[in-house]
Amino acid sequence: MLGQQVMGHKNNKITDVPAYLEGLDIRGCVMTTDALNTQWNSAAQVVSQGGDYVLAPKGIVACSMARCASFSTG
Repeated sequence: MLGQQVMGHKNNKITDVPAYLEGLDIRGCVMTTDALNTQWNSAAQVVSQGGDYVLAPKGIVACSMARCASFSTG
């Protein structure tokens, strides 16, 4: 585990994650999160910082398998 952050009840966890990731050296790491934080911008940030990301989209997320595969292969 690289880190863990407790978020307050009134915080927007989706917008807090990118700021939290900026403070971590994630090169060569695989990042995972719950379905709430499965966001394309978070995944792109992880990749831009040298890490990899495991997405866990829920059924309500409009994500085809082809789109997910194309994102992971660049």
